[in-house]
Amino acid sequence: MDTIPSPLQMSQVALSVSLDRAQSTRSYISKELRATKGKEERETVEDCLDGISVCVDSLSDSIREVNLLVSPRTARDDVRWHISNVQTWASAAMDYATDCAEDEFPGEKC
Repeated sequence: MDTIPSPLQMSQVALSVSLDRAQSTRSYISKELRATKGKEERETVEDCLDGISVCVDSLSDSIREVNLLVSPRTARDDVRWHISNVQTWASAAMDYATDCAEDEFPGEKC
């Protein structure tokens, strides 16, 4: 019989998949930056790369924080604090990814 994953397990998987995709995106943008010639275009790609790098860092922080939630050393009183941190960092990651897609490449499909 299959077991149903807990919300915590699902959040770990979702954050891990998001981190993997963000890292792949960062690698792709880095390659594009090396191939970009014009000054204005380079600045646009550099801005996007900076945002995606912050996205990767924020997702990494979120994963570390979720892992603290399953740690036996985490005090019960600290759970809300850790959840709040996960929400803050995951939201920041989404904002940076969206900013890159919408601000730097308007009209493009993500």
